[in-house]
Amino acid sequence: MSQPLRLRPCLDLCLAMAIVGSSVAAGKLVVDTMPVGLAMGLRFALAAALSLPLLYRREGGLPRLSARSWGLLVVQALAGVFAFNWLLLAGLARTSAVSAGVVAGATPLVMGLVSALLFGERPGAAGWLGIALAAAGVMSLNAAGAGPGPAGVSWAGLGLVLAAVCCETAFLLLRKALREPLSALAGATLMSCLGLVLFAPFAVVDALTRGFSSLTPGAWALV
Repeated sequence: MSQPLRLRPCLDLCLAMAIVGSSVAAGKLVVDTMPVGLAMGLRFALAAALSLPLLYRREGGLPRLSARSWGLLVVQALAGVFAFNWLLLAGLARTSAVSAGVVAGATPLVMGLVSALLFGERPGAAGWLGIALAAAGVMSLNAAGAGPGPAGVSWAGLGLVLAAVCCETAFLLLRKALREPLSALAGATLMSCLGLVLFAPFAVVDALTRGFSSLTPGAWALV
């Protein structure tokens, strides 16, 4: 049975997807200017440094969770933080940011279909319209033609971005499996910390082999 639409959650999700879209454009510049491992390590180090003090101030510290929930959070981080970012940036290295952004926007399509299959959720008319628009956006890329370079669409690159979308879908659905209450701030902080742990080895290797001297002020601004 479909749930009635509520304005605040819809606005929150729209803003979240707008931020995701801007990160796709920034990611295209990242893969052209700095090593992926170093960029992601710095990104999550900054996110953790900003979110941890805020979490301690607003909620008194990290939440107490069961071993099962910690396991789910680790799997979430592997799918939606680690694999998603690697696949997205690998796809951006092979195709345009515009094409990748359209495919990344198919997350509602994949999420809706998987939710219907696994959880029996049935979207209402507005939900089906959103899914149809997401599908139309992806199918419209077929008209652009295949081929490398800015004039065409790299299907290898889009395939990697689509794989990233599937990882993001798994990330979002795993969040629903948590039994203990977890605020949005606590969830975001834990994902930032886990992302830092997962990318730290690659960031260290990139820093030792490439160093920080090659990073321009523009590259730091992208992070």
